[in-house]
Amino acid sequence: MMYGFGYDVVNDNYKVVSVLRACECISGNFVKKDEVKVHTLGANSWKRIPMFPFAVVPIQKSGQCVSGTINWLVSKDTEKSQCFILSLDMRKDSYQKVFLPNDGKVDGCSLHLSVFRDCLTVFCGDDVWVMKEYGNNESWTKLFTISDRPAFMKAIYVFKDEQVLLKPTEDWAGDYIFNNCRDCTSKSIDFENTPEVCVESLISPYS
Repeated sequence: MMYGFGYDVVNDNYKVVSVLRACECISGNFVKKDEVKVHTLGANSWKRIPMFPFAVVPIQKSGQCVSGTINWLVSKDTEKSQCFILSLDMRKDSYQKVFLPNDGKVDGCSLHLSVFRDCLTVFCGDDVWVMKEYGNNESWTKLFTISDRPAFMKAIYVFKDEQVLLKPTEDWAGDYIFNNCRDCTSKSIDFENTPEVCVESLISPYS
């Protein structure tokens, strides 16, 4: 399952997107069946929209909202050999492929998609990249390089003061870490459960 929550600037409304994957038995054979549904704030039902124009494997299930689009980090196959960003335009219900920095030639195991200062942001190992002009692959700019990142940790969020939140990879258990790239210091953060990054951004479209 993949999901996303974002703001449709043109129609001045919030939308929730759900991508469901199920198996359907047809003539004794199990066939994968995907569907994308959108719920608009104030509506009493979900609307089904066209499925992705190409097959993808989700790397990051939660989508990131930027410039009226919801973006997912996906791969062409389960080996994560060809990673890219799948973008959904919330106004047009249409999709486009957005390439990662360096033409996507990055390690899929250490990738993470986020938002920093209203720009689409991707963590590639130790490097933090921002797309200064959304949709323009030439506008990817390296913001900074994370210092002293343990090999078993990956970055998932960058704060306004350029502190970076690191989490253990799937093969490791341990504390989350705040990494301060300005003075090259870090400290452990102990969470009892599995946290998700949540940024307060809701405003009433009717105010």
